[in-house]
This record gives sequence, structure tokens and C-alpha cells, in this order.
Amino acid sequence: MENRDGILKLEKKEDGWYITSPYEKFANQRRIEQVLTIIEQVDCTQGLSQEKEKYGLSQPRLRIRTDGSKKNQLILGDDTPTNTGDYIICQGTAGRSKTKISDRISSTFTDYHSKNIVNISIPDVDSITFPNGETISKIGAYWYQVLPSKVEIDQDAFNEWLTTTLNIQISKKNPSYRDGNKEIKIGTSNEEQTISWSSIGLVRSPLHNSAAITGRDREHLEIAPNWLYAKSFVPSKMGNPIQKIEYRIGNSKDWITLNYTEGSPHPFWKKMNDVIAVRKYHPITAAQDRFIITFADDTTLQYDLITTTEGIFCLSPLEDVLIRVPSDFFAALL
Repeated sequence: MENRDGILKLEKKEDGWYITSPYEKFANQRRIEQVLTIIEQVDCTQGLSQEKEKYGLSQPRLRIRTDGSKKNQLILGDDTPTNTGDYIICQGTAGRSKTKISDRISSTFTDYHSKNIVNISIPDVDSITFPNGETISKIGAYWYQVLPSKVEIDQDAFNEWLTTTLNIQISKKNPSYRDGNKEIKIGTSNEEQTISWSSIGLVRSPLHNSAAITGRDREHLEIAPNWLYAKSFVPSKMGNPIQKIEYRIGNSKDWITLNYTEGSPHPFWKKMNDVIAVRKYHPITAAQDRFIITFADDTTLQYDLITTTEGIFCLSPLEDVLIRVPSDFFAALL
């Protein structure tokens, strides 16, 4: 692409379009695809004289050449007198475009620089490290917090947060950047990209050395990981239906057993589906009760139960934090 200020070169690579000259940057994918569509669909009348100066075609506002070939180029000159089209040269033919295209093709090269703060697709993300050092990583097909301890994550909530994060765009380019005191590290199998920002929303990322983001996007980045903890009692990876529940109180040798049957009216099953569990760090003391879930494939999960002034906490065998449930959760078993 060549305008009156210089030449911009773009190249399509495996993961998208890049600006390769006069600087190396990830490009605005949507804008480039829009330009390519216009070039493919442009239609013009013929019959202009060879006096290119008369139509602004000898020193055009924009020249677009694909695959480096002069045969595959679009030259954009002046507006037509009625301002309903443009004088153009397309495939070597000078004419008038049948529709206005100059207001759909930017001649400002900065517009072709991607406004996204990172260039990573969701399937490539392996981990996120938050400003406080807490890290969420993918284990198999599921997300878990792995640092400072293992915690079940709400899969849908995290995927929604991650999607928004990877699509954050700058709101202003090149403000006076000062070192931010917060950062998020996004890890993939090949690299780690860092986004750092200040309290007033100045940001630095692999794609932008100095830019600004909106206050809403800054607040999004500053989410506390515990807001992403799972609200379900049973881990998401336990896909098999529950077969039965066993519950033992204190040192009693007697177990209360509740078998699941389709359409069972027992109130505990509704509690299992509706309960909102809270995962939190809490001093671990000796367990008083025990709660065992058996699934249809005979897999079992055994929880130790601790009763405190804050409520009942369950120590999961799959996590390193305690799960607090409402006080009436286990009462429904009795």
C-alpha cells in the first residue's frame, strides 16, 4: 500500500496479517479483509482520457498492489464531481467507481496497525498469571488455579473472562506511558506475553509500547481470581451422574446412605443442584464428619467436614482450599 507519505507492506502469515514494513507489527485483520473484499468486488465505468493529472491519478491518494504485481493493483484518485464515486485505475483500466470506496479504504497507515493489546487465540492459551502471582492453568480440558494452591475454577466464567481479555483494544495510541505497577502474563506453549498497566489505564503490551485502555477494560484485567472460583460443589470434570451419598456424623460408625433414583423427591438432591459453594482459604483443623459421593462409574470422592462459626467447610480431595456450604446443606440429609 502506497500513499503520499510512504509505503506500507503487509504479509499474511500462519496466524494472520502482519505489517512488515516500515515496522513489524500485528495488523488489523478486519480492516485488511475489508480492503481485499473491495478490491475483489470493485466495479467501474470506462472511458476516461489519458490525462491522469486531471483525475488525481498521476499522484494518487492511495495505491494498493497485491502479490507485488502491477497487474493486480487498485489506484485511488480524486472524488468524482458528484461525490458518489472515485476516479480509479483497476486492472489497468481508468474509470469511475460506481460506488464511493475512498471512505471505506483508509489511507492512514496507523489504521492498519491492530488495536488489540495481544495477538493470541483462545485455544493457544495454557496459563494466566495474575498481578498477585496467582496462576490459572489448563490441566487436560479443564482450568484450575494451580498457584498458590489448586482450586476448582468456574469453566464458563473463566472462558468468558479470557475471551474478553484477548479482545481488549486500545482506546488511544501513544500517550506518555509510565511504568505500570500491575501485569498479567499470558502463557502459551511457545511464549509468554505480558500486559502491564498503571492505575490510570496506561498500558504496554507486545503490540503496543505505549497506549491507553478504558477504565472498564482496566477493571476487567484487575479481577481477583477468587471471583472465578467454581460455585458448584462437585468438580466439573466429574461428568458421571451421582449414584449415592454416604454421610457419617462425628465418631459414629453408622453411615447415612442416600441412593439416587430418577425423579427422587428427596430434598437433598435439589440442594446438590442449587447450592452455591464458596471456595476460600481457611485454617485446616481436624475433620469431624465425613461425606462420600459415589458416581455411576463407581468413582468416589471423599470430603472431610469441618464445622466452624463461619459454617460447614468441606475439604476436597481434588483441591487445596476448603469449600463452604450453607448450614442447611447437610441438614437435608437427616
